[in-house]
Amino acid sequence: MMDIKYYRVELIDDATDKDSHMLIAATENPKTSLKFINGLRVFWVVELSYEQYVEKSRELAK
Repeated sequence: MMDIKYYRVELIDDATDKDSHMLIAATENPKTSLKFINGLRVFWVVELSYEQYVEKSRELAK
């Protein structure tokens, strides 16, 4: 059984130089498996604890 880990992924739009972020639950680090998400380049990945993931999710839902 694979362990699920939690990540905050920073994305950058190379055309406009604007950045954004998203939270991902995955079995492997998105930086190693993904180069682009929705046309945005994966720039930076931070692993979060489950508690941090839940807290950040609540912040984004506000």
